[in-house]
Amino acid sequence: MKISQTPRLRARDAVATVLIDLLHVPTVYFDAPWPNSRSRVDLLVIDRAGAGDVHAVEIVKDLEEGRRHLATLMKLPAQFRWISYIVDPSDLNQDLAEYGRVHRTPLFAPKGMGRVGVILVRVDEDRHGEHLSAEIAARAERFPGSYYEDADRFAKTHKPDILFR
Repeated sequence: MKISQTPRLRARDAVATVLIDLLHVPTVYFDAPWPNSRSRVDLLVIDRAGAGDVHAVEIVKDLEEGRRHLATLMKLPAQFRWISYIVDPSDLNQDLAEYGRVHRTPLFAPKGMGRVGVILVRVDEDRHGEHLSAEIAARAERFPGSYYEDADRFAKTHKPDILFR
C-alpha cells in the first residue's frame, strides 16, 4: 500500500463521501473546531443542510489508536460519533479479520445509549492511479443529547467545506 500524502488528510474526502451517501443533504466541515476553538475533530458533518444531527469523526492510524480515542469521543457533543482508519486491502484474509476486530471492540457507551461507528478506508489502485474508498464497518448508533443549538451557532460562524445548495 502506498500513500502519496498524509493518510489522515487524504482519508477525509473518502469518509465524507460515505457520510454524504448515508445522510440527507449534509454539510461537511474538515478539521472543525468542535465543540469549541480549543479542540478539533477531523470531520464535523451536520445532517439536513446544517439543521439536523451532528456527526463527529476522528481519523486515526489504526483500530488500537481508535480504542485509545474512545473515551474522548464519548465526551464529544454529537448525536453520532465515528472513528475511521486506513486498512491494507492487499490481503483479503486480513481484510475479513479486520471486520472481526471491529466487532469485538467495545464501541458502546459505558452507560446509556450510543455506539461509536467505524469507517474503514482502503487504498485502491486502478488505471487512473491510486484513490481512496471508504465503507462503514460498524454503524454508529445515536447518543443522547440535543446539539441543534450548538450546531446552529457553529454554522453561523463557520463556512462548510462541502455544502449542497
